Amino acid sequence: MSTCNVCGQEICVCCPTCHYDWCECDEDGEETFVEEKTIYFNVDADGYISEWGTDNGDFKMKLDGDHPFFSSDHHCWLYRDGGIVFNVEKQIQREDEKNKQDNKLTENEMLAMAIMDLTELIMGGID
Repeated sequence: MSTCNVCGQEICVCCPTCHYDWCECDEDGEETFVEEKTIYFNVDADGYISEWGTDNGDFKMKLDGDHPFFSSDHHCWLYRDGGIVFNVEKQIQREDEKNKQDNKLTENEMLAMAIMDLTELIMGGID
């Protein structure tokens, strides 16, 4: 995720220019949303929005400018029967996956820990 340098809202790294197409932040950083925004989006095999923008996609939809879609993870929105539905379970799953990834040791960290363990064994055996 990235942050809009005008309003500070978190935006997807892959489509910051899309945000600027519809972001109507004033100079004070206050967002002044338009009444309605048209979004274009694609969905994955399970029907969840995989990517979205303001000018290109397999599906088109109009949303209120302050719709929760714009302030949440778009991957948690399911396209069903011509509308979108937020899936809280999907959000929790994605947050858990992100936390696991953030807490996962890198290869270098694992090697450093192994070296420290070996050093401790060697130094402990010299006494």
